[in-house]
Parts: sequence; structure tokens; C-alpha cells
Amino acid sequence: MKCPTLQELPIPLAGKTGWPWTEDTTLHTSSVSPLTSLFPRISIVMPCLNAERYIEEALRSVLLQGYPDLELIVIDGESADETVKIIRRYESWLAYWVSEKDRGQSHAINKGLERATGELFNWFNADDVMCPDALYTLVELNEANPCAVGFCGAIQVFDDNGLQSIMLPVTGTKKELGNWAAPSFLPQPGALFKRDLCKVIGGVNEQLHYVMDIELMMRLADHGPFAVTPRVTTHFRAHAGSKTVQGDIPGLVELIAAEFNLGLPRVAETLLKRRMDGHAGLAVDRLNDDELAKVIDRWSYRKLARYVIRRLRKNIRHLAVWGGAKCVMRSNWDG
Repeated sequence: MKCPTLQELPIPLAGKTGWPWTEDTTLHTSSVSPLTSLFPRISIVMPCLNAERYIEEALRSVLLQGYPDLELIVIDGESADETVKIIRRYESWLAYWVSEKDRGQSHAINKGLERATGELFNWFNADDVMCPDALYTLVELNEANPCAVGFCGAIQVFDDNGLQSIMLPVTGTKKELGNWAAPSFLPQPGALFKRDLCKVIGGVNEQLHYVMDIELMMRLADHGPFAVTPRVTTHFRAHAGSKTVQGDIPGLVELIAAEFNLGLPRVAETLLKRRMDGHAGLAVDRLNDDELAKVIDRWSYRKLARYVIRRLRKNIRHLAVWGGAKCVMRSNWDG
């Protein structure tokens, strides 16, 4: 589908101005061939649940990219608010949408991936905002780096008070990706990946709820490099209800557990040590048994999670930062 124009989309709500409400895409300076047939199809999957506050802005920011071959798929987890009503306003420009119960965000992403037909793919959260010309920027990276498995731009973090900071992508090996942000950092919201390869390696890990993006990129790294650009492609919204804000502890638990499953125990150890040495935060001892049980119940890998919590209670008084995997952990850590 060719992206609609600003005039074709529903009239924005009163008081909404600027991008993507009253501003159209700027004229891009793409170096890609102007022949429409040479633009690869891009599939964007938008998983959502009770996203009425932000989803219209996210939808418009994707649809107003001005890209000639876009496939936008919305997978709603049976929202109880006005989300579906908003989706229906834009369904003429959606390749597919559904509202039904699912098993969480990772499952919703994989449902969308199954329907996706584009050469390039990513999921885009319903509370973020895609920057003007973001798709053209990433397609240029694809054109210049045909052997790459993914293409990442910078993200600009913002909240209700406005823009905050820019997070630049830094490419790296599988091990460097595992030791997240030291030194490698690939922000998934500002990226596109090779869709066929994502399907071949099984899509995102549905047992993960916080770090499915990092884990997917680590598996993609087995098949090739990532190309990056310092140009900002996504405004990433930081708010109290977002998983990124809420999930520092369980997210790190999942990541280290995933690294054991991917055969990278030394990377897991390095990441854990770095976080314990340099990060002050939630102490394990501040959680009572019931609270710990609730946290662990949200992790798919319970055996190692319980083991790690016991060790953290015994040895660490700063930060509870990791947990379980369906594997036997072999480590030289002190008991």
C-alpha cells in the first residue's frame, strides 16, 4: 500500500498540532532509486493493549511516512478501552488488524510476523512516534548494506515534558549485544530487520516479556552484521506505564537467562557483575516472599530464577538483577 496523505487521514482531534497531526512528511532526500518498484516492501506490526491514550499518534506517524509500499498490521490484545474504536478509524489503511486475547506482546508480534509479507520488518509500539522520513532513512541503509541483517537509527527519548535525550546506535557482535549498552547498543524501536530471516530463526521468543528485542537481535547476529545511522528515526516515549520504565529488574533477569540459553554464560556473568558494581537500585531484601513470588511468576524460566534470587539474597545487598532459564547453570561464582 502506498502511504496516505495528510488530507486522506481522519481530521485530528481538537488541539492536536504538529507532526503527525497537522504536518505532512517533509520532502526526503533519499538516495534510493526513485523507481517505486525498487522500494522494498516494509511490514510494520503494531502490538497494543488498552492504548487509547497514544495509539492514534503512533498510527499516524507510521502512515504519514510517504513510503510507496507499506504494510501496517495491528494486533490488539482485546483492549477494554477506546483502542479498537481508534483502530477502526484507520482500518482503510491497514493491511490487517485483529482484536482478540493473546499471550502477551511477544505473541502478538509473532502473530503479526506470520502475516507480514515485506522484505523488511519491525514492530512499533503504540506509545512511540515514528519520525518523518524514518522508513526512507532505513531503506537507504538497506541499499548501502545489502549483507546486513538489520538497520538501526537513533532514538530520541521523550516524556510529557518534551524531548530528553538522543540514544545513538552502536553496532557489535553477538557477545557485545549481550553485554547491553557496553559497548554495543541497537535500539529496536528505530530499526528494521530482514523479515525472512526473522521467520527462519523463529521470530521473537514468546517466553520473554521485556527483552525479546535484544534476544532476537542476538540471534540475528549469528547471520550477519547490523548497519547503523546517527539519524533519529523514532521518538521513544518514556512514561510510568511503559514496560521499559517498569521492567529494569525483571528485564535484566530475562536477558541474563536468555544468554545462558544462547550459550553465552560468560557474557551473562559480565553483565551481572557490571550491573551490580555500578548500579544502585532495588535491593532484593526489600521484597518479601510474596512479592518475590509475584515477580518470579512473571518470568518463564523459574528454576534458575529461584536459584538466583536465593544467591542474591545471600551475597548481594544492592541490586536484584537477574534470573532463570531452562538450563543447568555452570558457574565459578562463590556460593
